[in-house]
Amino acid sequence: MLDALLPSHCLLCGARGQGPLSLCVACESEMPRNDACCARCALPLKSSAPMCGRCLKREPRWDAAWAPFRYEWPLAQLESRFKFGGDLAAGRTLASMWLASGPPADLPRAIVPVPLHRARLRRRGYNQALELAKPLAKHFGIPLLRDALRRTRATEAQTELSALQRRRNVRGAFVADFDGAVP
Repeated sequence: MLDALLPSHCLLCGARGQGPLSLCVACESEMPRNDACCARCALPLKSSAPMCGRCLKREPRWDAAWAPFRYEWPLAQLESRFKFGGDLAAGRTLASMWLASGPPADLPRAIVPVPLHRARLRRRGYNQALELAKPLAKHFGIPLLRDALRRTRATEAQTELSALQRRRNVRGAFVADFDGAVP
């Protein structure tokens, strides 16, 4: 009934939306699935592997990452609207897409959203990582540790930086405020 009165429109092309995702069938089918990736860091690969070359050289400090999509169009368009355009509907669609993709092979013991610096949080009005983490934690029934990381300093915007520059930019920008116990 509500859909008949207020039909949803695709957030990407404006066509009639389909179900809870607010995307049309065509745009939803274009979402770049990350089916072949490193099991450790989720880096897209030509074929799935337990670890990519980078993780083999230097193992990350985490056990596994879950990224059901590659950062390409049209997903990148939704993420940009959510992160920089104040489009919370795009964020809800992203969270719904992640949930619809099925659970990761191993559920994490907790979800830890990366905090924004308070100045950036004031400008943006919300922390996009927290907004994505909330429905995921609720759906999977795992703890959301909002305060497990603390940002110690502001960092340069990452959008125009190379991978190496991004790593250097955030080095030392966070401190774990966490004793390791998951509720």
